[in-house]
Amino acid sequence: MRFLSIAMISIVSQLVVTHPAPARAGGAEEVRSPEAKKWVLALQASRTRTAAFKELERMGVLAIPELERLARNPDAATAARVDALDLMGRTKDARAIPVLQHFLNSTEARMRWTSVKGLGQIQDPSTTGDLIAVLEDPEMWVRLFAVEALGELGAKDATQPLIGRLEDDSMKVRVAACDALAAIGDEQAIEPLSRYIGYREAELRVAAVRTLGRIGKRSASGHVVQSLQDGSPDVRLEAIAALDQIGDPGVAPQLIEVLDDERQGIREQALATLVRLTGQDFGFDQGRWREWDRAQ
Repeated sequence: MRFLSIAMISIVSQLVVTHPAPARAGGAEEVRSPEAKKWVLALQASRTRTAAFKELERMGVLAIPELERLARNPDAATAARVDALDLMGRTKDARAIPVLQHFLNSTEARMRWTSVKGLGQIQDPSTTGDLIAVLEDPEMWVRLFAVEALGELGAKDATQPLIGRLEDDSMKVRVAACDALAAIGDEQAIEPLSRYIGYREAELRVAAVRTLGRIGKRSASGHVVQSLQDGSPDVRLEAIAALDQIGDPGVAPQLIEVLDDERQGIREQALATLVRLTGQDFGFDQGRWREWDRAQ
């Protein structure tokens, strides 16, 4: 793997670096050494591309100009160009941003979603507008990676566009939108999320309740308690965990009613949450809990 064939070198020798990449903050070295140049050449071949990237990364060499050249080469195989975009994102270097932005408009879906994924890896707030714009892309993977990236950025400007993705055609995107809204933590999302507490798909009900818990505002408690009686054990368990995160002792009466749930794990979690929220412990004795609650 460490030695390139004569044929490979002769095919791609014209791509040897003539303009070394400037070092990013943190000090990546320029592509000057014979060893670095050898691995830059290896980026051109699919069978050595990933290994070459790892070696260059180990050496502190980013090779962004070389990857850009490969990504922009219309004569290269699509798979090679996609690989180049993927590797550019993995550098997490801001100099890759203009190239990735360019390919957001590609007619090739793989190049679009790889570019979106790369922007998510770089996590530069300046790309928030680009990521919001592609939330309407016809390709599911583009929308999914954009939703995930916006969540990782914690972009409050994206709250309303992400709320719109709760109606996406893809369940993957809907659930990812819940997770992104949870990461952002904007209270604006509480009312829209509450509409999905009674949604027909348990997967989305779980995601909505989990998100309300992670946002952690007491204004969500009234919505979450509705899920304590959900037909799905997963939703009921998630609702208890959400109420625990929110930390509102005012939900004690609803939690008391869960102490006789048919599922032992749910009963135990409800009791543990009651104890944490109230500072009391009457075990699973609902009568004593109700008596205590009436006295408050």
